[in-house]
Amino acid sequence: MYNKKILPLIVFVSVAVGFLIGRYVYFSKNIFFRYNTGFQKVEKIIYLIEKNYEDKFDVFDFIRESLLEKISDIDPYSHYINSDNKADYEIKDSYVGFGIQYSIFRDTVTILQTFDNSPALAQDIKPLDKIISINDINATKLTIDSVKEIFNDKAELNLEVLDFFTQKIRTVKLEKSEILVPSVSGMMLDEQVGYIEITQFSDRTYELFEQKSKKLLKNGLKSLILDLRDNKGGTMLGALNITREFFSSEDTLVVIETNDKEQNVIMLEKGGLLAETEVVVLINSYTASASELLCLTLQDYDRALLIGMPSFGKGVFQQDISILEGDFLKITTGKYFGPSGRWINRSNDEKKYYKTKHGRSVISNAGIMPEIVTFSEALSFVDFGMVAVDVINYHKDLFIQNPQNYEQIISNITDTIEFPFATDKENFENSMRKFFVPKDEFLKIKMQNDILIEKAMDIIEENSIEKYIYEKDTLE
Repeated sequence: MYNKKILPLIVFVSVAVGFLIGRYVYFSKNIFFRYNTGFQKVEKIIYLIEKNYEDKFDVFDFIRESLLEKISDIDPYSHYINSDNKADYEIKDSYVGFGIQYSIFRDTVTILQTFDNSPALAQDIKPLDKIISINDINATKLTIDSVKEIFNDKAELNLEVLDFFTQKIRTVKLEKSEILVPSVSGMMLDEQVGYIEITQFSDRTYELFEQKSKKLLKNGLKSLILDLRDNKGGTMLGALNITREFFSSEDTLVVIETNDKEQNVIMLEKGGLLAETEVVVLINSYTASASELLCLTLQDYDRALLIGMPSFGKGVFQQDISILEGDFLKITTGKYFGPSGRWINRSNDEKKYYKTKHGRSVISNAGIMPEIVTFSEALSFVDFGMVAVDVINYHKDLFIQNPQNYEQIISNITDTIEFPFATDKENFENSMRKFFVPKDEFLKIKMQNDILIEKAMDIIEENSIEKYIYEKDTLE
């Protein structure tokens, strides 16, 4: 806490923060600019305080703390970012690490999964394996935070790993490397229906989406299930480029409005890869920002059927403004509107109604309302996590003796457990099964238990997409 002697000074500096914000954002033409006159006076006063005041304290540290608090008060999407925290705000397709997801189970570091193209996978570290020591330190003496600190700080690791199936200990050396975390994944669900999930919009998302789309089209894609659930957004450019692939017209894609009321109309282009593909989009309350931009255009043109829960409602975008020493401001600099003219930013403002291309009514200021609203997503796959690991370890002798017979072993085990619901039994079996099947195979199993994907498949098989798009009003 600052002492009482400098309290008046702190109050004054707090007022000065307003002038500092004004100068930073004046040049970027954003909503925070109100005044910039008098800034030189403030600058000189701060200099004199630092030079002459008897109780020394770091004026800039205080101002930075004030900026963090005050900017977020003005706008929840704007932040002053310290260079030390920059990584928390970056959207990346890769990270530098060892490629291990782990947890401590009964005092032992247990491997939950290894990532593709990672050092761990290259050394044949597998789910359910246990780490006995890390750099000659007994791993049973370490907390989860201690393990995390070692993994973050060290460029190399020497591990003693206990193989789950052979129960033999071997020494493994890992060196950190760049590990790709693709933002796009997908596969064919049957001969004509494909599935693509986009987890975020990063610099490489459009490139990955294009590659995946071409592969699915080559394999016979006619109908696409696009999964944007839990996609909180990212770079707007990636969302714009992907949106264009669903159209063959040159109509309005989106209208961008900056905070000085300048508008820029961004257009669609002819020749979209998926212009002839029918589309079902899955969304939920965590579908936000750039992913909502994509949904907004698809819905305004009646181009896709949306299923799920109403989206988050973030119709604004931010700009990163570099300051000094790696610090930067992330500030809301404008908003976007759909082709119909509506703004989907969730607010308490008066709701307005707009029309889609085929005359359906859609609402503004409330996120995106899907054509089929369902709250049954909770019935989809639920991972029992470490409980499943506990059961597997309790029966490990059965799995070790008959590794190829894991299906029957899992079934026999779950038959002895009383579950409140049939879906609990199925989910628990899948939570165990994921440790024994390849990732692609498990993804198919998981999707077979996904209520929204099952609903989308039924509608596609019934040829009912146009019925919902053209006839159903999203306000019903």
